[in-house]
Amino acid sequence: MRDLQRAFLYAAIVLTPFQDTILGSTPLGFLGANLSSIPILGCALIGMVIWFREQRLTVSLCALAWVAYAAVLSIAYIAIWGPESHGFSVIYKMFSMGLTCFLCAYSIFYVDLSPRSGLRYSVQTALAILIVGVILCDMRIPGVHIAENGLFHITPDQGGGRWRSFSAEPSMFSATAVSLGLISAHLSQSRFSRTLMLIVTFALLVISQSKGALIVAAVSGLIILLLNRPGVLKGAAYVLASIVVAIPMAFLIWRNLTIIDLAQSTTTFATRVSMAVWTAMVIARHPFGVGFSGLYEAITNYLPGAIDWVKQVSPVPLNFGEVSEYVNGRNVPLDAKCFLLEYTANFGLPFLVSYFVFFKRVTVALKARKQNILLVAAVFLLVSFATYVNALALFAGYFVLGMAYRQYRVWKQDTLPSQSEPVGV
Repeated sequence: MRDLQRAFLYAAIVLTPFQDTILGSTPLGFLGANLSSIPILGCALIGMVIWFREQRLTVSLCALAWVAYAAVLSIAYIAIWGPESHGFSVIYKMFSMGLTCFLCAYSIFYVDLSPRSGLRYSVQTALAILIVGVILCDMRIPGVHIAENGLFHITPDQGGGRWRSFSAEPSMFSATAVSLGLISAHLSQSRFSRTLMLIVTFALLVISQSKGALIVAAVSGLIILLLNRPGVLKGAAYVLASIVVAIPMAFLIWRNLTIIDLAQSTTTFATRVSMAVWTAMVIARHPFGVGFSGLYEAITNYLPGAIDWVKQVSPVPLNFGEVSEYVNGRNVPLDAKCFLLEYTANFGLPFLVSYFVFFKRVTVALKARKQNILLVAAVFLLVSFATYVNALALFAGYFVLGMAYRQYRVWKQDTLPSQSEPVGV
């Protein structure tokens, strides 16, 4: 059964580029749109069968506590705010979001991501599919352009010509490209293939012109620089090299900006800032979060105040049309546009603290074990999830973080004192 479970895992990895398929139009929602959800759910179900058959449940007490915490919160806010919001059943949404959260946690903490050849081949295949998606969906080659066929894309292209491959939008494409490209480089067995994968990843990131990804890449570089604690001269050299790289990238983005891009930027900025302020308001009133069920009524109750505050403090006029529809809109995709903000609203300060504890653990472990490529990938994704990516079903990113967490467990095991030594507090 473990071979079958591993086959499901590799299938999930291969399918990670497909994030906007026609199944998203079914009751499966974004779980269906992301094809990896199906095999990773199969992988999890087989894992449960193995656990019960061997009578060795490997779920930690911490995980069980989080499950209980999420269940109690969600049930409580159904009782407080009712079972319906924005024209749909909150109970259905609670189970849908709960399943998504389960698959996210399972992919990071419980999937077996041992560096086997099957893992390497599946990641490389996924990266190849991502690149094929760019050719078929973004380059508009006559006869092969399939972006509007409704099978691989159900979300209209609002990227202004920026690449998205089989993803719903450029931000998700950039996170997927970095995830698959850097995992491929990390798993490569030769210096040539490793270098090639790094070049491909950098090219996809730059040419796609994802502004959020490029900014996060710069921030991630600064974080990694601080983790390495270089001397003054070495640090200055790193900063200078970053500036040399950043200038042509900024010029490329600026040269291709259009009036439509600027209009979309004011809308996107208004939405993201308003949702960030909304999250702060939710946490101020509900420090332990509102669960999966309370998210939508929390938007109705607190988002108007967040929008008014942003309007007052913004030095330039912004377009609040998109975010205003969140308040009472029907059939409107509701999310905080940021993974960290949404889950902080769901689970409050405990989740926020846990996120940064996880960040510290994996970065310290990866640095100590000299896993530099994986360190770059993990930092990039964790900063992305905290800024511009709402990775509710970004399995490519989850597998990166799962590999990073595996390195943390190995490092922790290696640093444990032997049984003959006294254990300090």
